[in-house]
Amino acid sequence: MTQSVRNGEELDITKVKTFLDNHLNDIPKDEPLKVEQYYAGASNLTYLLSCGEWQGVLRRPPFGPLPPKAHDMKREYEILARLSPVFPLAPKPYVLGENTSIMDATFYVMERKEGVVIDGKLPEGVQETKELGRDLSFKFIDTLAALHRVDTEKAGLASIW
Repeated sequence: MTQSVRNGEELDITKVKTFLDNHLNDIPKDEPLKVEQYYAGASNLTYLLSCGEWQGVLRRPPFGPLPPKAHDMKREYEILARLSPVFPLAPKPYVLGENTSIMDATFYVMERKEGVVIDGKLPEGVQETKELGRDLSFKFIDTLAALHRVDTEKAGLASIW
C-alpha cells in the first residue's frame, strides 16, 4: 500500500524526473512524475513512481547519518540485476543513481511488481480458511525453495557474497 510521502522523506521530483528522462527510454518525457511512498518497510525508503502509464519503484537509504556499509543500494541493485533474469519474481532493476546532485544518497529504480502483501492480516474481503492458510504456506515454501535453487555461480551472484 502506498500513501502520501511522509514529511522529511520527500524527493526532489524535478531532479528525479530529469534523471529518469536521461536514463530510461520507456518513460513518457511529456508526462509529470507522481510520487507516493510505501507505508512500511524494514529500513530503506521505498517510493512508487508513476509517469503516465509507466511505473517504477525507487529505493533509497533512510535520511540522516548511517553506519559505514549499511543500506548499500549499489549492492542491492547489483544483486537484483543478476537475480531477476534467473528468478522472475525478483524485480528488474532499471537504473542506479550515484550522483549526489540528484539526492543525498545512492538510489535505484526498479520494476514495479504487483501483488498482495500479507503482513499480519489478510486483505479486506479475503476470508480466512484452513485451506487458504495451507495454500499460502505451501506457496511461500515453494517460492523460497525456488529461490534457493538458483545457481549462484551461473547467475553471477557468488562473487557478490
